[in-house]
Parts: sequence; C-alpha cells; structure tokens
Amino acid sequence: MATEILAFADRLFEQINFAAIQASTRLAREKGRYACFEGSDWQTGAYFEKRGYQSERWQHLAAEVAEQGMRNAYLLAIAPTSSTSIIAGTTAGIDPVMKRFFLEEKKGAMLPRVAPALSDKTWWIYKDAHLINQTWSVRAAGVRQRHIDQAQSLNLYITNEFTMRQLLNLYILAWESGVKTIYYVRSKSLEVAECESCAS
Repeated sequence: MATEILAFADRLFEQINFAAIQASTRLAREKGRYACFEGSDWQTGAYFEKRGYQSERWQHLAAEVAEQGMRNAYLLAIAPTSSTSIIAGTTAGIDPVMKRFFLEEKKGAMLPRVAPALSDKTWWIYKDAHLINQTWSVRAAGVRQRHIDQAQSLNLYITNEFTMRQLLNLYILAWESGVKTIYYVRSKSLEVAECESCAS
C-alpha cells in the first residue's frame, strides 16, 4: 500500500510540475522571459535532465521552453497552509490530518477542525498524523522533491516515545532523499489518546 502511495505522489507532483512549467512558458510567450533565462538550466535543458524527464511529452515541453523561454525562474514551493486550510475546509497542504476532529487555538480563538468529508463511510480512511510511520512521510517528501524546484514544508509527527536516534534517522533519511527542509517536529504522547473507535 505504501509503495502505491509513493507512486501516486510521484505521478501527481510530476503532473503539477508539468502544468506549472507549461503555464510559465505560455506566460513567457505573452509577457517575455525572466531576466536571466539565457544560459539557465531551463534554456540548456539541464533542468529536465537532472530530474530524469525523458518521455516524449517532457522532451516536447523542454524544446518549447528552450524556444519560448520561461516567465518564472522558480515555480514550486509547498507552503505550510494550516490557517488557509481552515478557511478552505481542506487538509493542510501535504500534511496528513492531525486528527479526524479536534479543537485548534488560533489567535486566542478555539476553532473546530474536522477532516474533509468526514462521515461514517470515510471515518476509517483517515489516520491521525501521529500514528503514521514517519519513514513513509519522509520518503513521500523525497518523491515529491524531485518535482519541486524550491522546497516543501515537511512536518514530522512523532510520539514522546521517539528516541533521539529515531529522530536523527528521519533527518538523515530526509537528507538522503533530497528533501530540502523539515519545518516542524510535532510531538505528542500516545498515553492520553482516547480510543476513538470505542467512543459512543
């Protein structure tokens, strides 16, 4: 299951990157290239080679970029979107849901947070962030990073039972996977967690 999720993340972020590059090329045609395009990895094609983009559609896009240029030197950065997600009623960017439902304090107010489309049918689809194996979270970030030219705000969710060695191993794995940043390490004790499936 986890390898399928990594493959999905790879396809999804490749498509997002493709669309972003395509849009920037169209903007360059309309409004002009960014100032330092000449000699850039975009113009030389090195950007595409470094990421292993070799399919026919990528080769076509690389040729279009070399000819038309790029409006933007940089395209993708995945921000922490906790506050925005409250307004939009979505999850916070690439983060898993903290819990299916909980109260969060924002600027002195307690806001109820509920996983999107939570119902009796979707209840078991969601897994609390602190219960997810963080090795897979880091690996997913590594897969995404190939398609992100800047950085992503990766949060780690650990329990208080985590050792420093385990945490260090996650940092090393992130570095080995090409992840550029770890934003927060959020810890939580599992001893206080109530059995949600037992609640009536």
